[in-house]
Formats: sequence, structure tokens, C-alpha cells
Amino acid sequence: MTVSMMVCGYVLVSLFIAWADGAYGEIISQFINARTGEAQIHFKDYLEEPKMYKAIADYEGLLSYLESNPSVLSMSPRVKGGALIFLNTKNFHANVVGIDFDKEIAATNFLRRIPIDSGSIGKNSYVIVLGEKVANALKAVVGDEVMLLSSGADGSIANDLFKVIDIARGDRAKIDEMNVYIPINVAQEFFSLPGKVHEIMLRTKGKLADLNLPTDLTLSGWKEIEKDFYKAMEADRKGDNVARFIIMVLVALGVFNTVLMSVMERMREFGVLKAIGTNPSFLFKMIVLENIIVGALSIVIGTILALAVNYYFSKHGITFGETFEYGGFEFNEMKAVMELRSYILPSIVILVTSIFVSLYPAYRAAKIPAIEAIHS
Repeated sequence: MTVSMMVCGYVLVSLFIAWADGAYGEIISQFINARTGEAQIHFKDYLEEPKMYKAIADYEGLLSYLESNPSVLSMSPRVKGGALIFLNTKNFHANVVGIDFDKEIAATNFLRRIPIDSGSIGKNSYVIVLGEKVANALKAVVGDEVMLLSSGADGSIANDLFKVIDIARGDRAKIDEMNVYIPINVAQEFFSLPGKVHEIMLRTKGKLADLNLPTDLTLSGWKEIEKDFYKAMEADRKGDNVARFIIMVLVALGVFNTVLMSVMERMREFGVLKAIGTNPSFLFKMIVLENIIVGALSIVIGTILALAVNYYFSKHGITFGETFEYGGFEFNEMKAVMELRSYILPSIVILVTSIFVSLYPAYRAAKIPAIEAIHS
């Protein structure tokens, strides 16, 4: 009974931690894969106060330098700006992102699902991919010709016609629904930024080796780039820690009740032991040690079961009937992750609980008079 209760508590806590870590990991992974990358390079102060003129010059030379860094897996330069987009009598304000389609598809998964042949898009082609919200506002379809109207970095009027080649729909980030994508060379010409970009997004492995960047450029991690998102994640994690603590307390109470009942049921046996001269301190230590052994056995069995359960849910997960949104991303499935802390924390809970909850029953058994214990 005691072992069963501890094992169930172990598996419950382990699965909860594995699921919570899996959910947060998936959210962060999608955010990085679809949007920010692990790090980005900008002109100094661009993140604090984005301005069209705060651009990276000679970015192609910088790309060549970054390609030689073993920690950099891929990269994508981007030009960013805003523009009014017109179609017939309708208009909408959109975020214009100039990208190298080949590099963007290699570095992120945002455009990877769009069924377009990036190789067929000329660097100077006046083509555009619309975000879903933009397309819906304009009632645009593939093949339509839209006009972009904005101002260049030099203050000139920027306006050109673009052919819609696709609309980013489906399970992509909702936060990007107001974006439109055009070839980077065209964006540089449109915004009067010859040979310049506003950011270089980096996909990296491990820690970035020292980068010798020009003094007017800064390297920022995704936590700094998306401060609001990171703060929201941390606040949510704190709420999750409260829920985790409540579950641990419930497990501890269940174990305490089971241990107490186990000791009380054997009170006559303890009375007989005391009657034949067993030292109360020895009885106390015996009960505590017994519960430590039971706790250790429960941890071993619980770890084996938790490994099996967590592995199953890491592969299959739980599919929800409806999607839910977090951080601008939609999810309909939650998977567990196989991480060490999913087993260390439950082990600590069970071991500490098995020690502390045995103290009161052991003290009671050691102090109760032998005659009273025998007749209980």
C-alpha cells in the first residue's frame, strides 16, 4: 500500500514536470524556429528605437565572416519597414520584410511550408507573399497585383507594384499575419537602402564563439530581442511552479496518511517489542529506516514506470479538440520531454517525504506504553 502510494505520487509529479517542460520547450522552439533564431545582429540602438536609417552596411561581407564561424548553422538577412498596401479600393498597413528566400527557408520554418519554388524567384522580381490578415483585409488572391506605398531611408517616396505569389496561411505564427515578404534586393531598392539590411538572424548550435563585430553593431539573444515574450514565459513558469508545489504537497499528504496508517496498524507488534525490552530509540530508528527503504524502493519502481510513461507521451502526446494560442502561436498537442529533472525532483519529494512523514508515527510508537500498545 505504502509503496503503491509513493510510486503513484512519483509518476504523477514526474509526468507533470515532463509535460510542463515539454510545453514550454515547444513554445520556445516554435518561436525561435519561426521568428527570431537564437540570436540577431543589429545596428546599435536599433532594438530600443527602430529607425529605417539604422541599418547594417556591407552585410554581405559580414555574412561571409559569419559562415566561417563553426557555431553558426544558418543565417538570414532582413530588411524591415512599414508600408500601405493597396488593392483596388482597399488598403491596409502592413509590415514589410525583405528576405533572401533561400536563406530564410533554410534558417526558419515559417516560409518552409509555403508551396513556392524559391529558386524561381529572381532577386529583382517584384513579387510578394502576403500574411493571412493582410490578404483577408484586401480580399487578395494569388495572382493579384498590389501596390506598396511608403518612404525611403533618404526621405523619398517609395511606391511599386508587386504580384502576389502566395498567402501565408495555416498553422503559422499569428503574430506574423500582418507581415508581407518581398525579395531582399527589391526591398533595399524600395526603401533606398543599397547594400544594407536591418538585421541578420542567426541559427546557432551551443554558445557562439567570440564574434569580432564592428563597434556600431550589437549581438542580441532571443531573450533580449523578445523581452515581453520572455517575461510572459517566466511569469507563466512561476504560476506553474505553484501548481507543481501544490501537487507535491498533495502527494506528501497522501504518503503521510499511508505511512501513519501502516504504523498504527502495527502498534500491537511494537508494543510486544517494547514489552520484551526493545529500546524505544531503536524502535524509532527502525521505523524511520523502514520508511527510507520503502521510499528508495518506490523511487526505483517509480523511475522505471515514469520513464515508460514519459517516453510514450514524448512520442504521442495528448491532442486537444481545439487549438490554444500562446505567444502568438497555435498549438493542438502537448508532448512530454525526457529530461533529468523530471526524475530528480520526484525522487527528492518521495525521499524527503518518506523521512519526515515517518517521524511522528515513529515517535508515537516509541513513546506509547507497551501495555497500551498491546491493547490498542
